[in-house]
Parts: sequence; structure tokens; C-alpha cells
Amino acid sequence: MHVVMTALVYFAIVFGAGFVCGVFRETVLTPVYGLTTAILLEAPFMLVAICAGAWIAVHRKSPGKSLKWSKPALLQVGLIGLVLVQIADLGVGIGLRSMSFHDQLAYLQSVAGQLYLGLLAVFTAMPLVMGTFIPTRNTQSLSETPSGSSED
Repeated sequence: MHVVMTALVYFAIVFGAGFVCGVFRETVLTPVYGLTTAILLEAPFMLVAICAGAWIAVHRKSPGKSLKWSKPALLQVGLIGLVLVQIADLGVGIGLRSMSFHDQLAYLQSVAGQLYLGLLAVFTAMPLVMGTFIPTRNTQSLSETPSGSSED
């Protein structure tokens, strides 16, 4: 259950940032620069949101839970987050942008769509990166002794 909650936090942070960036991209950048350039301009901000979202989700402290993650659990966070983003993107595409499912698949074959797929790959892998290679201070494990010292 901790993996699912962490994935929900990760999804919420990144999708929220993506929604704000997407509105700005579609209303301001795309009419001026075109879709591909607009996505290139948006991508660095989304990379920051992905990194920050993964770090916050993976390193947030939950009462009674360990901050140490196994690699499979971190991959699960990324994969569950990916599924949630795809469901939300499909809903936004159909509901707000009036795109059919076929239109959304066709978009993925464009240069802009390929950039989007690259960001999705980064999104999926980032919890593993943040949980494995970016340590946090005051890491606790379930093997702590009552005195507060750990076996790290």
C-alpha cells in the first residue's frame, strides 16, 4: 500500500505541474512557436517537476514506514505513476481537448509525441534514480534499535 500511496503522490505532483505547463504551452507558446518548439521549451520545466516529484514522493517520511526502498518497489512507483499519468492524459485529451483515442495515438508518432514519450520514460525511471542514487539525510530503517542507532 505504501508503494501505491507514493505513486499517487508522485503522480499528483508531476501531473499538476504538467497541467499548469500544458495550459501555458497551449495558450501562449504553441500559437507563437508551433507545437514542437513549445514542447522543447516546456521540457526543462517538466524535467525539474519530475525530479522534484520523485524526490518528494520517495523521500517523504511516513509514520512507521522505512525510507529505504527496494529497487523493485521504486520501479513499481514509476510504473503505477505512468499508468495514472496515461489515464489522466487520455481523460484530458478526450474531455478538454476533444481528441479521439486515434488522434492521441497519431500524436505519439509526431516529433512532439516522441519528445513526450521520452519524458514519460524519464518519469517512469525517476523514482528508481531518486531512491537509489540520491540519498536523504536521517534515513531510517525498520532494523533500528530502540536507542535510535541503526545498522547502516
